[in-house]
This record gives sequence, C-alpha cells and structure tokens, in this order.
Amino acid sequence: MKLGELELFYLPSVVRPEMLEIDVLIGVCCLLTFLHLIVSKDKFRNFFICTSLLAVTIFTEEASILLGQTHCHSDATAMVLPCSSVNSVLFYIPCTYASIRLAERVFSSGFGFAPAVGFFNTLFGCVYEIQGPTFRWWKYTDS
Repeated sequence: MKLGELELFYLPSVVRPEMLEIDVLIGVCCLLTFLHLIVSKDKFRNFFICTSLLAVTIFTEEASILLGQTHCHSDATAMVLPCSSVNSVLFYIPCTYASIRLAERVFSSGFGFAPAVGFFNTLFGCVYEIQGPTFRWWKYTDS
C-alpha cells in the first residue's frame, strides 16, 4: 500500500453490527465530552485540550498503522484510512479528557496529577484495548 494511493475519509459499503455498536458508543462519549466542554467554566482550555488530543491521536494512530503496521481496524461506519476507523481516533478524546478532569478533582495540583491522568486513562482504555480483538474491532498484525 503506497501512501499516495490511500483513500482518505471514506464510508465502507458493508459494516458489521458490532462495529455499529462501538461507533455509537464512542459517538455518545464524544457528544457527552463536547457537552461538558460547552458547559464548563474554562471553555477555551477544554477546547484546546480536546483539539490537542485529536491531533496527537490522529498522528499516533496513523503512524502506528502506516509506519509500524501494528494493527488493522475493521471497516466501521466511517474510516480515516484503510485499517483506521474514525472511532479508533475519536475514542481517545473522551477517554483522556475524562482522565484529565478526574485527575484534576483528585489532585488539583502537585506531583500526583500526571501519574493520576495516566492511571485513569489506563483504566478507561483497558476495556477497549482488551475487548477490541475479541469483538473483531481490529486485529493485530502478528496474530
């Protein structure tokens, strides 16, 4: 697969029901994150956090798929590139945003904040990462 031949942002003709379920779940989580962002006191900061997360996630996800060839996502409702579903990119926004907000409540400042974000992010993401191959949301290239 050459980079110039990749189809960017497309809708597959056939989507498995389990992919629709994860698409809806992640869509609802993103909607709730966006609603929280709107009603929060510091809208600009939270918007910056979410857009930064989106940029980092797109870069990381696409680099791992295109350069590292670590895994391949099943066709979802919408795809960023072949092997890269929109839900795989969007998942990390509500997950990491919630981790940051939760860590702010537990550790408003100090050394514990960054490890708490990592810990909460791992807890939120663990279920997704463990169940992904089971539900065939993606497959690892070595399996």
